Amino acid sequence: MRAVTSNNALFQKWRASLGEEFYKNARYFSKPSICRSHFKSGSFGKISNSSIPLPLPFSNLVRELPLEYSTCELRKSSSQPSINTGGESCSNNFMEETMSEGEAENILQNVGKYLEEQDNTEDCGDNGDEDSSGMEADISLIEDQLDIVKDPNYQPSIVELIEKDESMIFEDGEKEAKSTTNFVYCFVLIESLLLLVEKCFDCHSSAKSTVKNVGSVIIIDCACECGKIWRFESSKKIMRTDGSKSRRYSLNVAVTAATVTIGQTYSNLLGFLNVLQAPCLSQATFFETRKNGIVPAIQKIYDDQSEKIGKILKSFGKKIDVSGDGMYDSRGFCAFWCRYVIMCAATKFILTFVNKRKTPGKSSKALESWAHKEALQQTIQKYSKLFGIQNPVKSMTTDRCPSITKTMAKSFPKLNHLYDLWHLVRNITMDVWPKRNQKQMMPIKPWLQHMLNNIYYAIQTSNGDGVLAKEQVMSTFAHIAGIHDDFQNIGWYTFTVLKKCAHEEKDVRNVGYLDLDDERDFKAWKLVKDIFLKGSRLEDLAKISPNFCTSEVESFNSLSAHYAPKDRYLHNHETSSKLAVLHWNHLKLEEFEGVRVVESMKTYTNKTKQEKRLKKVKTKSKHSWRNLILECSIVKLGNIREDLINSQDPDYEDNLNEDFAERLEFLMDELSDETDIEESSSESD
Repeated sequence: MRAVTSNNALFQKWRASLGEEFYKNARYFSKPSICRSHFKSGSFGKISNSSIPLPLPFSNLVRELPLEYSTCELRKSSSQPSINTGGESCSNNFMEETMSEGEAENILQNVGKYLEEQDNTEDCGDNGDEDSSGMEADISLIEDQLDIVKDPNYQPSIVELIEKDESMIFEDGEKEAKSTTNFVYCFVLIESLLLLVEKCFDCHSSAKSTVKNVGSVIIIDCACECGKIWRFESSKKIMRTDGSKSRRYSLNVAVTAATVTIGQTYSNLLGFLNVLQAPCLSQATFFETRKNGIVPAIQKIYDDQSEKIGKILKSFGKKIDVSGDGMYDSRGFCAFWCRYVIMCAATKFILTFVNKRKTPGKSSKALESWAHKEALQQTIQKYSKLFGIQNPVKSMTTDRCPSITKTMAKSFPKLNHLYDLWHLVRNITMDVWPKRNQKQMMPIKPWLQHMLNNIYYAIQTSNGDGVLAKEQVMSTFAHIAGIHDDFQNIGWYTFTVLKKCAHEEKDVRNVGYLDLDDERDFKAWKLVKDIFLKGSRLEDLAKISPNFCTSEVESFNSLSAHYAPKDRYLHNHETSSKLAVLHWNHLKLEEFEGVRVVESMKTYTNKTKQEKRLKKVKTKSKHSWRNLILECSIVKLGNIREDLINSQDPDYEDNLNEDFAERLEFLMDELSDETDIEESSSESD
């Protein structure tokens, strides 16, 4: 054996002599070697420019290959064997050490059968000469057979391991891709695409081609020397209902629909494709497709989802409790829009939303009460027809906004108006928590979290009894002071329903109760009690809703900020709001149907308390509503005759055909010029 030269200039000469297959095999191994039979007699051991290996004819291999142990040598540095066809005998010590005689005979018999088949099927001509591809095939066969016979001390190179791992990954991935994936579009390198498209299937030669794009669609026109011409388009055109083809490409519609339904803008799409150096449809095309296809499709899917939710609520056979909250389109006091949503308290479905635009000269603070009134009226009107009753809404839960309270008392006097607990507890927490580390708060600090939790317990166990809810909250201050009964004799609050703590006497033990006779304890106790009784908080406790649902409305507002963010203005605020509702209701429908379940828990930082909390992790949704919008938009756009690429050029398809004729003429002229050059050069020779 002879090690392959490490000199780059000499290695290129070896490559020119032995071919590209040698080059690939040499790159494959860390320390490649070749058989001595490729060298001239007497030049094997020399390191010079004259010691260049020569290609071995396949006929010599067939004729001179003796199938004996002495003719096959295995290298310890790699798994590739070498074939000795020269007069020198190769050592077989390594082979005898690493495999049994039966294994070696089995391998060489397979090689012999293969060579016999090649000798019978291949026409070698009169002189028996043939290129070296047969020899390469024989060597690869021996490599395959030797995979089962490995030296236990053999260490494969890192390149071999990588190649083997990549092959296994590709094979496994290919099998899984065939069985599980359902791709419609994919990214492809334009050079790889041209290698495939430019191939002529008649004469098997490479044709001349020109490439252009129509939006994100690639069009390749090819013309071959044999006279064959063809066109490749990376997307199909949309079919009309009458069976004819539209001038719109489905890929351009899909790109637009995907961008809109995930809440992104054209500038985001353009930036993404510019980084990939991929073609992008024009801004005019994007907005024309959005207006004529995507927006109507969103409206249809939104109506279908609302109808499905209505049927679910009707199946319950009773009135519904709803809650609502508003969200402005910008921060501060410069809002232009306010969106108010109505949510079902039981199922957490968004039932109605209203976008209210500010009147010039009016304050934006009044937008929420206006939107609230209109949204509630639409909800009552919509579900009155569906349920067949005059007033399908049992109660309405809102925050403690004074303007909304006034609107409810004036416009909906028969409707039970309740306040949500989440906003109340949040306001108390924001007043208490920043002071918890102050020196004056040290005596009561261990009780703060328990006192906040007791508010939820009081509302839940009172079952709508406002007086009981207030007294249960106030009983917390008696409990932390070590007072567990005889509440009617407490001088700082009048208890009418609750007489003692709900826990048993055995649970009463000294766990750090406050001593109200101690000045420090009393000061901390009074400070927290004043925060709980601040303003009308105590009276509002009597009207707190037992339906813990308003926090879900806040979660929806957080989600909707993705589709209608506050840091930029979107001219179609209505459509963005519908996308947010579609997203939210789709998740709730999956939970209602049992598709989306809790899988695990993870930690997150609570914004109010700046502490770690646990959060549920649910099954990821596939958001099939986006695919429904795409399918619906394709159907709608298929019936529109306006052109997708340039709405101001209705003859685009005719222009495209004219352009194809011009480019085809250019390609044929170029081919004829090359033919003339070749003929002139041959005549000169």
